[in-house]
Amino acid sequence: DIQLQQILNNFAYRINGSQARSRGVELSVDTTPFTGARIGMWVAYNDAELTEDLPLPTGGVNTSTVRGLDGDRLPNSSRISGSFSYEQQFRITGGVAAFLGGSLSYRGDRVGSFKPNRVRQNYPGYAQTDVRGGVMYDSWALNMFVNNVTDKRVHLAGGLDSGTLPTVFTDLQPRTFGVSLEKSF
Repeated sequence: DIQLQQILNNFAYRINGSQARSRGVELSVDTTPFTGARIGMWVAYNDAELTEDLPLPTGGVNTSTVRGLDGDRLPNSSRISGSFSYEQQFRITGGVAAFLGGSLSYRGDRVGSFKPNRVRQNYPGYAQTDVRGGVMYDSWALNMFVNNVTDKRVHLAGGLDSGTLPTVFTDLQPRTFGVSLEKSF
């Protein structure tokens, strides 16, 4: 049985739900095709769904606050997701090296938690691009990054899943720049 969160009088608790199944496949590759280069990628397909109606009435009485039908997708499960990353390191001088890299990740659309009226929050699929670079000298490293380069705006959670505040969402972090200086001992 799957575990489900229910809320009664602003008190959250977990119950056993109906039967569910998750089937899928994942392929990943991590390789260094030539000196200083690293390529990583993965892609996954996931088919996660109820295999019986939710909930099953006991003695003809159904007191659950959530509903679902055989074949409904499980909460927050995207059918397709994946990532591709590339990083190249190169020598600048004898003791100084640099690197430059980036990644593109994708997460397919998802649906939110099971609800009493079977209306569930929809979360769209999205792609995120990140870039990074830096310089290394001896035991020092200066790292720079930009996450969410395209400043993609998308809801990750909330809405109908937020309980009493259906207009409140948790969003993908906006474009973020960062710099760090590291020293290894």
